[in-house]
Amino acid sequence: MLKRGFCLLLALTMAFCFCACKAEQQPVLAAETELAPNGVVQADVFETLQKEKGTASFRGESAGVIYTWTVFGSKIQTPHDCNLTVRVLEANKSRIKLRFDDGAQIDFLPDLKLQLPLSLPVQVAAVYQGGVEEDLYICAASVTEHNGAQIEIPAVSPVGNWVIVPVMPDLSAESEAAEPLVSATAQEEEEPQIETTAAPSPETTTAEPKTARTFSFFDFLKRPTAAQPASSEPESSKPAVSSKPTEKPTAAPPQTTKPQAQTCTLSIECASVFAHMEDLDPAKREVLPEDGVILAPTTVELQEKDTAFSVLQRVCRAQGIPMEASFTPLEHSAYVEGIGNLYEFDCGPQSGWMYRVNGIYPNFSASACTLSGGDTVEFRYTCDLGADIDGKDWN
Repeated sequence: MLKRGFCLLLALTMAFCFCACKAEQQPVLAAETELAPNGVVQADVFETLQKEKGTASFRGESAGVIYTWTVFGSKIQTPHDCNLTVRVLEANKSRIKLRFDDGAQIDFLPDLKLQLPLSLPVQVAAVYQGGVEEDLYICAASVTEHNGAQIEIPAVSPVGNWVIVPVMPDLSAESEAAEPLVSATAQEEEEPQIETTAAPSPETTTAEPKTARTFSFFDFLKRPTAAQPASSEPESSKPAVSSKPTEKPTAAPPQTTKPQAQTCTLSIECASVFAHMEDLDPAKREVLPEDGVILAPTTVELQEKDTAFSVLQRVCRAQGIPMEASFTPLEHSAYVEGIGNLYEFDCGPQSGWMYRVNGIYPNFSASACTLSGGDTVEFRYTCDLGADIDGKDWN
């Protein structure tokens, strides 16, 4: 009897130990995990985070910059494999340029922290998608000093290229973040001169635009506006301002025309790919729309100084369409690399994105094409340098 009781006790003890060991075998996420060489975090890791509503960090390094992702399980909706690799293309006191390897949108927004091996005498940095331009602005990031500069970016969607620009404390909120990269002192000195010398006499006003052309590529390619006829008749415009200064604030007709918003039409299509399927990257067949239409003709309300590129960027962001572009601040020139996960060279060595306005393919950047009310803008994918979309002689 005693022997039987001892065996029963031993069996219960072994069963308890087996259950405890089985429980310990369940996935347990570390507080901080080093990313695999390919940067991919498996779906089951995110699934565990989702179930436990926990928090996990994933750490990697590129070009001497340590980056750490913080993922919140409560924000995960559909767990799936995700590539969290961050490639640092440039890192200095003027800007930090990043590229994310995963080109797909994710349904959770992790936080991203960058540890730079250099100091930044700022507390805030501006984050841009693709390039330094007002319409590409994403959010502000906090900057602290701890063995170098730490940049913390909340709620990140790791898609495409990013540019992070430190915001100097002495810059006003109205100044563009791109200016410190080029020549902040030169631009701040030249622009006030244009404003202050515009009123005294026509002799000084004719000299000032020469300096303005150095910094404004938009003015060189801008379509004729009402400002040009005004310059041909300076004598009639100035007496009206000086002799009746009180009439302008009370003038009703200009105020009635301002509320009338002007619009343009934007569409995005890649139907030319269907005639070159043998050249298409097999991995891109899944992202190709069945009818070749990424965005049907859509009416867009124009904002001040809107360009073909700014309208494309704004609509893609609103519609959730992935769009990636590179931007050259010195030339104010944007180049569209990919739309809807379809990139240049995805369908042969002569493939890429082109655009046309009112049926004409401009021979300059979409960021330099200022739009007017009633314009029709089409972004079209070509597989043969435009020959397959009626754009053979575009250049």
